[in-house]
Amino acid sequence: MSIRVWATALPLFFAILASAQQPQNPPVITKPDLTGNIHQAGEKLIVTIDNDVQPNPNNGSGKAPRSKAELKIGNLPVQTIAVPELKPLGSFEHIVAIPASLLNQAFSATLKVDAGNVINESNENNNVFTKKFNECDLVLVKSGAGYLEMTWDEKNKPGIFTFKVKNGGVRKTPASGAQVIVNEPGKPKMTQGVSIPAIDPGATVTLEFKFAGKICKTYFQVECDPGKSVAESNEGNNMAFIKPTCED
Repeated sequence: MSIRVWATALPLFFAILASAQQPQNPPVITKPDLTGNIHQAGEKLIVTIDNDVQPNPNNGSGKAPRSKAELKIGNLPVQTIAVPELKPLGSFEHIVAIPASLLNQAFSATLKVDAGNVINESNENNNVFTKKFNECDLVLVKSGAGYLEMTWDEKNKPGIFTFKVKNGGVRKTPASGAQVIVNEPGKPKMTQGVSIPAIDPGATVTLEFKFAGKICKTYFQVECDPGKSVAESNEGNNMAFIKPTCED
């Protein structure tokens, strides 16, 4: 080999050698992250377990190996759920029938993913999910402006006022009551009770109360279940009011 060839090859050789001796960056490893959710569909609970990580573009990391989840419904014994391997953004669904003893009452359910704590996750603080189910919800129907939807017919039914109550929950409400407060200017405050019948999920009932005074500028307030005897999913939508104005 000529001196000229050596002179050309040696720099390339040493460049390759130097590159090989430089430390290589370790591959980026994506950790899995299991999360759980529960929602109700009729008389069943749908348990969903997800691996909430994006796929790694450089390798196949991020998979969650097979694991176990624990589901506790009400005060019943804990159920164990076998969870298969989940790839990044993978999902697993498990259906559980609501026990007959809980069908007519509200209850809570708690799901714990990776119950054995065997998976090294990117977030270990989101493995427990708890939610209340089978609740009813008394809702006073409001107008588009956000006021109590109250109607009256002074000509055909004078002194009779109506309002509506809806069950926005998933369980039939028991019979309960509403309180109507009427503040007519210059008159003592009037309070009267109105019976609310049992209401099926999603159904609406129309109720009546009596008032013989002047409607103009009178304050009407209705509150469902004022004694909070009905366990509801939302206690913040039980009250509404209206103060009708009159044209001069």
